[in-house]
Amino acid sequence: MSGGGLRAVFRLALKDLSHEWPVSLAVCLAITAVAAPALTLLALYAGLVGNLFGALSADPAAREIRLAATGQARFEPTWFDAVRSWPEVAFAAPTTRYASAQITLFAPTSGKDATVSLVPTGSGDPAFPPKGLNLAAADQVGVSGPLAAKLGLTLGDVVEIEASRSHAGGGIETAVLQATVARIAADRDFARDALFVARTLLIQTEDFKNGDAAPLYGAAGPAPTARATFPAFRMYARDVASVAGLAAKLEAAPLSLTLITARSRIDFAQDLSSRLETLVAAIAGLGFFGIGGGLAAIQWSMAARRRRAIAILALIGFRRWQLAALPVAQATLLAAVSAVITILTALLMGRLLDVALALDSDGASTQLEASAVTAVVGAILLLSLAPAIWIGIGYSRLEPSNEIRET
Repeated sequence: MSGGGLRAVFRLALKDLSHEWPVSLAVCLAITAVAAPALTLLALYAGLVGNLFGALSADPAAREIRLAATGQARFEPTWFDAVRSWPEVAFAAPTTRYASAQITLFAPTSGKDATVSLVPTGSGDPAFPPKGLNLAAADQVGVSGPLAAKLGLTLGDVVEIEASRSHAGGGIETAVLQATVARIAADRDFARDALFVARTLLIQTEDFKNGDAAPLYGAAGPAPTARATFPAFRMYARDVASVAGLAAKLEAAPLSLTLITARSRIDFAQDLSSRLETLVAAIAGLGFFGIGGGLAAIQWSMAARRRRAIAILALIGFRRWQLAALPVAQATLLAAVSAVITILTALLMGRLLDVALALDSDGASTQLEASAVTAVVGAILLLSLAPAIWIGIGYSRLEPSNEIRET
């Protein structure tokens, strides 16, 4: 094909479409009437599902793996080392018995106190994104957002950790440790009352309650027995997609643990996504099936009216490939204009839906993705060009003398 010959085809195609601009406009609007709602629907699906899974991914509680009850098994330190190497695991730390981790936290600045649990923390802790909480010393702590609000705590405040133990003679001994608030977890990252501590403080709190020596509390007693196992753990999956696999590993033999996870919440989101995807595909498919038939009918009717004009073009020197390319060029121009109008309409509709729905402040209700735009534009081109190519082949086979004689 020569460049000049192709330019001549496109100039002629543009002039013909301009001459019959009402028909051209009707074709563009017909395409847009189907393609724009389909693209808006795809954007709405992407926005809703994106927000749904975005909220899940951003919520550490959705990735948390907890024992339904402590004492189901005993976990050696080497077990934790092995678990941390699993690809599904983002964070794993040993914990002591629930009763041993209960302390009274007093905030001198506000005069308020609360009974809370000590929670082990460290590198990769999802409650303190993105890298976790590495406490420089045992007398530094992290505080959950709800607990900080309850006690009026801010960064740098000094708190008093009070632990109690009973003696055989019936007396109660209380020890107090002063600590500094090094970090405060955001409410969205940890929604329960908790005091995040280094493992050393967690273990010595249990030692103290067991009647053993606890140097951090300044408490005397027998030297504690070295721990060979731990009764529980604090664990998070790497992402929501890893929760089911990680839980299955822990529930399988030989551990056979009973767990509390957010699998039902995750499964609901995945099921909803699958159902919405099927619904959107069905609606878009029906719409494009309808417009495909309509475009074919319009192009065939226009082609029938132009046969004599095409024959005259052949007589005055247009080559057969140029005759074949003419309907293709017209379809391409109409498809391009329709695609632009469709994208602009979808953007406008998406903006209106974002304002009208206003589902949350963290993300838009619609999300126009490049893959959706590509798919819709591709569908417009395919439905426009398929009948045009067939019509072009028919034009290239015309015998000008026959067409003129018949008219």
